[in-house]
Amino acid sequence: MVDIVANHVANDYPQQDIKPFNQDSNYHYPCDVEQSDYNPKNWDHLFNCRLAGLPDLNSEDPSTRQQLMDWIKWLVQTFDVDGLRIDTVQFMPEDFWSQFAQSAGVFQIGEVDDGNVDTLAKFQGSLDSVLNYPMFYTLRDVFRSGQSLQNLSNRVNEEKNHNMNRLLSQNNLKSIDATVQGLFVDNHDNARWLCGNDNRQGFRSA
Repeated sequence: MVDIVANHVANDYPQQDIKPFNQDSNYHYPCDVEQSDYNPKNWDHLFNCRLAGLPDLNSEDPSTRQQLMDWIKWLVQTFDVDGLRIDTVQFMPEDFWSQFAQSAGVFQIGEVDDGNVDTLAKFQGSLDSVLNYPMFYTLRDVFRSGQSLQNLSNRVNEEKNHNMNRLLSQNNLKSIDATVQGLFVDNHDNARWLCGNDNRQGFRSA
């Protein structure tokens, strides 16, 4: 499995040196993702603006999109890749990921860094799986911060029941499949569990 990024490129080089994405049309107009964009969700701003100042690829541009599709197909075939961990999934639209997954032709698990189950549902239909960030945050609340174990039970039931609730909903919201989501207690994008907290028993329990 390899970790890949399709949403953005590094900002360490002049644009003309980033090939094949060295044209203005390869990028969205510069604007920055703000913390306020996450709640309530402003999807257009998340899709079109720069995360941490990183140049945001314009997936609506046919040439840019095709380059990404050709690249992931080449990567998988050349290196005999079994699966992909995909970065920053929530910053690109679902239709892009559906096409990307088809081009890859292997298992994908996407990073949707959000504690809201509805947000995961927005993207899981486009990929095989997503990282279970709602459970990650709940595990930390319970085993790191000492909140009630009932919160863990509530989270399990919310994810288990989410599918049926959304199927019965009149709002046409998408459902999730919690059985294929990626569970984790620690990763490189967040402060490590024991950073500033010596709750080792909680770490083992989680």
